[in-house]
Amino acid sequence: MGTLAPLQVTRHPWEPPRSNPPPSDLPGEPAMHLRPLAPLSLLLVLACGDADDPVPSDQSAISSHHSESDIDTDSDTDADTDSDADTDTDSDTDSDSDTDSDSDTDSDSELVRTSILAEFCPSSPRGAGFYLGTLASNLNDIAHNNCTGSVPGPDGSVRVELEPNQALTAYYRHGGNGHLYLLERCPVTTSCVDGGTHTSGGEASAVYLNVSTETKVIYVVLDSEAFGGDQTFELDLYVDEPE
Repeated sequence: MGTLAPLQVTRHPWEPPRSNPPPSDLPGEPAMHLRPLAPLSLLLVLACGDADDPVPSDQSAISSHHSESDIDTDSDTDADTDSDADTDTDSDTDSDSDTDSDSDTDSDSELVRTSILAEFCPSSPRGAGFYLGTLASNLNDIAHNNCTGSVPGPDGSVRVELEPNQALTAYYRHGGNGHLYLLERCPVTTSCVDGGTHTSGGEASAVYLNVSTETKVIYVVLDSEAFGGDQTFELDLYVDEPE
């Protein structure tokens, strides 16, 4: 047999020099050679990290992502809330604008008036309403009455029929100086029951209540103080049950 070369034991650089083996804990047992645990500890530290080390960067990124998501969610919620609030405000504003516009239209709208011819003691009655016309072509058929006195200008009248307990209210506006009076019998001037006068731009009014048990005929006479000039007029007639 050939000569065997002596066994070469390679020692790691970090391994301390061998010393006498420690005695065995058990009598009669050979001593155990324990290899230092430094490499294993070092590996554990490198793999797992120290307990005092901060949270890994990946975990920080996750936390940061959640935080940004929460912020985005809150921002979206606030934006939606603001949007809803703006929408409600705009709706209320539009609604308020529409209401104001309707009110202005109602207040600014003019009454629709019917053109009439004021005749001398007419036979056909008219009901409540808003009327307009002119006395320019009329004559001075009734020169005097016992309500407003002497009236030398052209005149005409409107017939109204009142049921028992109905009240008549008349408003008269003439382009010049006008007279308004109510006759129970036309053209009997002594049958005047109410009347009034007005100057240019003013308004005359008269009222009558039928207290009888029968239908009552009233002649609403529209008169003026002089011929010529503005003879246009407006007449408002109201027929109501008494309160």
